[in-house]
Amino acid sequence: MDNQKPSHLGAPTLVHNVATFAEMMAHLRSQPIIAIDTESDSLYSYYPKVCLIQISTAIANGNAEDTNTATIAEADLNVADYLLDPLRFTEFSELDNVLSDPTKEIILHAASNDILTMQRDFGFSFNHIFDTQ
Repeated sequence: MDNQKPSHLGAPTLVHNVATFAEMMAHLRSQPIIAIDTESDSLYSYYPKVCLIQISTAIANGNAEDTNTATIAEADLNVADYLLDPLRFTEFSELDNVLSDPTKEIILHAASNDILTMQRDFGFSFNHIFDTQ
């Protein structure tokens, strides 16, 4: 199995300062579908702490109707991936506004744990969720 990244995918953007957070938020506000996954550190004795939030978007270039293809490259999608370091920030209201926007679909896998930890750690609320599990 080839573990190399497909050539048509760019590198993810590391969101670790105010400038990259602002760029990410400008992009997310314009996206109808946002996928999220979290990674937590369970070394804390009472509960895990979210240490990474992975956020991805994909928008069809040109003909949005033609999405029944086998790969991202064939579907001609514009993909953006963000790795958000939540330990570097204290203010997340802009991201909460996007996640709770009923016009946006938020995609998660096995959503219950991610929702619970993001609500607890950051006060996020969610409105329109699609759980892939």
